Amino acid sequence: MNSVFLRFLFFFTFFFGKSLLFAESSGLVKEHGPAKSSKKSTLQVVRIEGSPTFEQMDDQGRVLPVKKMKMKDSLSGHVIIETDAKSNLDLQNEKIKLRIYPLSKIILPRVQTDDGLFDALEIKQGRLRWESSTDKEILLMSGLFKLKPSAGSFLISYNPLAPSAEMLVFDGHQDFVELNGEQSVQLQANQKVMFLGQIDDGEIAYDKLLKDRMIPKGHKSQVQPASLEDLDKYSPTVEQEQLKKQAELSRKKKKAVPARKGEICRQPGGIFNECAWKCQNELGQETPCRWGVKKIKCYRWRCNANGEWKDSTEIDPGAAERLCTVPVRVGVCDF
Repeated sequence: MNSVFLRFLFFFTFFFGKSLLFAESSGLVKEHGPAKSSKKSTLQVVRIEGSPTFEQMDDQGRVLPVKKMKMKDSLSGHVIIETDAKSNLDLQNEKIKLRIYPLSKIILPRVQTDDGLFDALEIKQGRLRWESSTDKEILLMSGLFKLKPSAGSFLISYNPLAPSAEMLVFDGHQDFVELNGEQSVQLQANQKVMFLGQIDDGEIAYDKLLKDRMIPKGHKSQVQPASLEDLDKYSPTVEQEQLKKQAELSRKKKKAVPARKGEICRQPGGIFNECAWKCQNELGQETPCRWGVKKIKCYRWRCNANGEWKDSTEIDPGAAERLCTVPVRVGVCDF
């Protein structure tokens, strides 16, 4: 009987083992190993211009030396970011994208190492664009306001020297209220509001409330529509449209027809004594024509004998939209 039992056990083990190997090889049985870890998300520099700087604190609370920002730098812990007049940058984690504009100082007290999320941001001075896909409670604060942004995109600025703060909403809706204030206003897309503070002995003036709370002295404006100029300069949607247009223009330039016989001027190509009609902003820089923006104007330029576009003349606003076109119009001068 023992020999019969041993034979049965042998054949059972043999065939069961073969069946299990078949099931595993065919995918019917999945291997239960440790789960593969997903790629970590961090607060990372995704765009940079100029030389913004940052400093961090170590685990003992000591401030580490100031460093220059670099592309793909990952930030964590207590972070202080500063930009000069010629620098700006974009930071991004899985939920929020920030653009920090020139002459700004931003403090992030607690940036988590594992996912790059943070629960507070303080603007010491300057301008910040906020784009978020989450309603997670985050404190956004300065010497004049303390906010809890909703999902959406907006621009927020703060000047501590001539105390003022302004919020401009691009997408979604946001509540704005001064620090420890009780009456908030809600901004919809393409609306803005400003708070003008006061100075007392060189400092921002506050009224003292109960429990050592303080509210800034000053005046909150009525909610106003955003200007086309503000949207053109700061809106992330307009920015994407402009990038698409630039890419399209670059594509067209690659397919551009050869220069005409006799062309001596470039960008755009022109023959001696021909004229070109181009738009410029208030800084004298060539810019795409957007009618309705007050500081963009149309100018006529003449191609001189040295192959240079010279003798610029401002065009009357009544004829500007007809003459200044995209692509740039080149032809017989109208004088």
